Amino acid sequence: KPKPKPQPKPRRFNVEDSQTLLIEIGNYDCTKLKNEFKKWNGRLNQAKTDKDRKDIQNILDLIGKARIDKDC
Repeated sequence: KPKPKPQPKPRRFNVEDSQTLLIEIGNYDCTKLKNEFKKWNGRLNQAKTDKDRKDIQNILDLIGKARIDKDC
């Protein structure tokens, strides 16, 4: 009897502590900020749950603020 295939687990995004992320993105240059924004924006479009969307949107907001502060 063949073993059933395991069901894929729902994809969870690795959302770091926002304070730690804020410190990290504060040290990024404009190019890195733009790349991070693109990466997280893509993840927002793929988010399955409202919690994931909310967490990712918070990260996008932090990146956006850092870009404004750095005039990117």
